[in-house]
Amino acid sequence: MLIICVFFACAPVAFATPAYVREDGRDALSLAASSLGNVVLESVEVVINADVFPEASHSSEEYTNVVTAEYTFDNLSDGDAYLGVLFSNSVPEYISYYDDYRKVGFDGAEAETEKRTTPVVRSDEDRKLFALALTSSYDPDADISPDAKVYVYRYRVKGFPVEKNVQAVVTAEPYGVPIFADDAQVEGKYMEIDIKDRCFDLTTVGEPLGEDFGIVFSSSGDNYIDGVICERELVRETTVREWVFSQTGGTEPDKDIYACTVAKVARAEYPVFVMSEIFSDRTSKYDFVEVSVPKGGTTVMRVEEPFFPWIDEGYTPTIYPSTVCVPVAEKAQDFSMTVEVKTPYYIKSGASYVSTADGYILKYTSSANDGISFILCGKESYSKGRTNLWPLVAIGILIATPFIILFVLVVPVAVLVAIVGGLAYLIIALIKLIFGIGVSVKDTGKGGGKKNRKGKKKDNGDDEFLEI
Repeated sequence: MLIICVFFACAPVAFATPAYVREDGRDALSLAASSLGNVVLESVEVVINADVFPEASHSSEEYTNVVTAEYTFDNLSDGDAYLGVLFSNSVPEYISYYDDYRKVGFDGAEAETEKRTTPVVRSDEDRKLFALALTSSYDPDADISPDAKVYVYRYRVKGFPVEKNVQAVVTAEPYGVPIFADDAQVEGKYMEIDIKDRCFDLTTVGEPLGEDFGIVFSSSGDNYIDGVICERELVRETTVREWVFSQTGGTEPDKDIYACTVAKVARAEYPVFVMSEIFSDRTSKYDFVEVSVPKGGTTVMRVEEPFFPWIDEGYTPTIYPSTVCVPVAEKAQDFSMTVEVKTPYYIKSGASYVSTADGYILKYTSSANDGISFILCGKESYSKGRTNLWPLVAIGILIATPFIILFVLVVPVAVLVAIVGGLAYLIIALIKLIFGIGVSVKDTGKGGGKKNRKGKKKDNGDDEFLEI
């Protein structure tokens, strides 16, 4: 009863929980495009059919939400241009089974996608470079010759107090060659290397480091230290192909991995790198397609695939955010995007939108490539936080526990005593009934008699009997 009273007394109180977005969900049309040639994105037309909300478990057969998009690309160059597109293959957790479903076509004709492998994608810039590197028209040897030399230098440092935390500061300018360190912090064109055991390695691609290559030393990233003695030794010399092979651990560098690595090294704005950010045991998997866009012509790419919104359970009711992403084009420009959402549910969006008979239409113009974000919801309004009564139930249980323990211990004993007493009472009654035997109770007064109303003792001769 106490638990029930505590529960209903506190039930109207709502406990807000942090917003929880499933990170394994992905945005609709999460793709990247890059081109060889002056290809620009002119417009994007998207239609989303969202008939159901994702549940804890959905199979691909049950899941009916679909997104279709048409991208219009213009080739402004003097010759044919080549467009490469990467499609993400990640599937959210709420899809229990998924057989790859994606249809791609160009100018009304279907196109075949290929399964391709890239190094780990760490940024949108990576996606753009890798999309370019996987096109058949990209020649990595034109960026960096496979026979170009790679030089590994070991630096030994002395001349500074042991207690100081010292970093070697390397800049990408004015040397212009790609420089790698095993462990460092990179900020723009600068690289800071923590000196461990007074020794560190630098690797350069294409050219050796000249004698005038200088390194400055600082303490805690601010104060420059003078008088540091730095000795350099060339410990290894190899070729680009052999070097990539040694870092990836294969018998030969994978064609895709090699092309993407070369593109990232050769086309970086500031060629200073940490080795682990280029080479990793992990890789990324994508669907890939490429198309030739004719000189001065236009190509329309049509994509159809499942629509996977996120699930944010930090609101009442649950909301389903999503973003329609656009390709990261080689040439940035303003483009127009229209998103039509056909749904029986409600929509909220930062973009301007209008209601239609089937749902909503959102319009957007930007060169930021950040897409249109919106939220689907089962009700017209929602609020942050959810009613959570479990903490109250727990408090009620804690308060009631001592009483429950007392009840559990005392009640059985009381019941047992009552049962034994009742049985004893019945047994005595039966004995009296059968044998006429009474139970004597001795008078505490002298002589065993009783006092009358006047205070005189009345002697009965025997002890008085109380009949049962």
